[in-house]
Amino acid sequence: MGFRVGRRGKGEPEPPSWNDFKAEVAKAAKRKPAKKGARGPLSNLIPLPPYRPPTPEERCQFVKANGEQCGLRHMKGATRCHYHGGYRQNPTHPATVRMFREGRIDAIEAERAARRVIYALPPKERKEAQSAAIAELRARGLDFRNVTILEGIEAYRAGDGGRAWRRWCANLPTAKGGQ
Repeated sequence: MGFRVGRRGKGEPEPPSWNDFKAEVAKAAKRKPAKKGARGPLSNLIPLPPYRPPTPEERCQFVKANGEQCGLRHMKGATRCHYHGGYRQNPTHPATVRMFREGRIDAIEAERAARRVIYALPPKERKEAQSAAIAELRARGLDFRNVTILEGIEAYRAGDGGRAWRRWCANLPTAKGGQ
């Protein structure tokens, strides 16, 4: 594990490679989960304390593009919150294991890969095809996922007289939740 220089020149530890990370999470997911069951009567429960903002030590260390630090709490065993990659800093965290079991970790990587492919296209071609795909998704009330947009861009750019585009449009679900 080396160090990389961030935007502001601060050295931060480089995360493990994606395959190493997934292997660690898979190993943690194979372990037997803790038993869920009655842990005593309800009278034993302690009421939650009132919300208090995180202290500077508890805050996520991610710095936004405008220079502000993220205001959320970091995950246990990590320096970042779940939005900014804290799950990747702690592969054995229960939330990370749950995301792995639900298939969300693979979905995150697929979205990132699709985004890289989309923005590697020449800008003129990308904008026309991307706006056509987004317009079609918006008309059907669907989420704009990079994976879906990339499929639409590839169908739009296919040189088959529009057959691939019509097939892509016909195979889209018509409402949210029908995916």
